[in-house]
Amino acid sequence: MKGHPMRNNGRLTLRNNDNNNITGDKQKKKRFSTDDDDDRQILTEQRARTMQNMKLKSVITDNTRYILHVKIIKALGIDSPMLHPLVRHRFYKVALWVEPNKECYTSMVQGCTPQWLDILHIDLKNPCDHPFLYVEVLRFGSKVDPGTSNGMVVVGRARISYPKEPGCEVTGRVVDLLRPDQGGKAKPEGLIRLSMKLERFGSFS
Repeated sequence: MKGHPMRNNGRLTLRNNDNNNITGDKQKKKRFSTDDDDDRQILTEQRARTMQNMKLKSVITDNTRYILHVKIIKALGIDSPMLHPLVRHRFYKVALWVEPNKECYTSMVQGCTPQWLDILHIDLKNPCDHPFLYVEVLRFGSKVDPGTSNGMVVVGRARISYPKEPGCEVTGRVVDLLRPDQGGKAKPEGLIRLSMKLERFGSFS
């Protein structure tokens, strides 16, 4: 009968097909063992690469910082006497920010065409987190605009894309300003000229 031992000269022997089955089982076990070893090796390498990437990301995220240098040159066409004849005191500042609630300001200057030539420095952890530079031109010392209890009025604002690669520089860029009205809408009025440069600012431990 198939699969049963045969007696040959007083000794028990196995049929050929039984020998083949045993050999095949051993080969399967060996192959499965090899596959398991390969899988373990692949997983080990993947874990090593993941840990390396996490360490690299940690270094970039935690230690590297950037400085965006912004030079505010001058503004043109703001508070035109033809459009705003009641404006008497023309004192202006420029507010800049990339991250909310982290504004910085130029000095205050006077004139129909205010010129600052101020350089402001904005500390950035990751330039890609906040893609735009926000600019507002502010007028101070005027009580003619309704609803301005402190005499400060936004006469122009802009949202500007800035350099994202260290060493990149934009010189003398002219940007259109939008002036908000009392209804919450904005209309084009005035220009501002500025320069920008992004630099890597060392590491912090």
